[in-house]
Amino acid sequence: MLSEWRATLIARESACPAVEDRRTLDAELCAEVSRLEGMGDARIVAAAKEIAAGLDAQAVVHRAAKAQADRRVTIRPAPDCMTYVTALLPVAQGVGVYAALKRSADTTVDDRSRAR
Repeated sequence: MLSEWRATLIARESACPAVEDRRTLDAELCAEVSRLEGMGDARIVAAAKEIAAGLDAQAVVHRAAKAQADRRVTIRPAPDCMTYVTALLPVAQGVGVYAALKRSADTTVDDRSRAR
């Protein structure tokens, strides 16, 4: 079934290619709506990505480069004089940050756990 949410997912994955390629992607993926039966959201996104890459690989590369350029760190207030720090990073850098924080939390001497 092609719900509004799934249409949004497909539109998100086809945002980079030219209009003609977006139409081709829609036609290929959604021409026979029964093809979507039994597919979860992740499989629909993967199928849309695969079609988009086949239609305009350069647009996909450009999208990834733009995403890296949009990396950022934000902070917002949390209860009890705490803050939430959020980082949007390329996967390799995000894994590195997580590993460093985890390593630091695992070696504290004040009996705090990572979950607390």
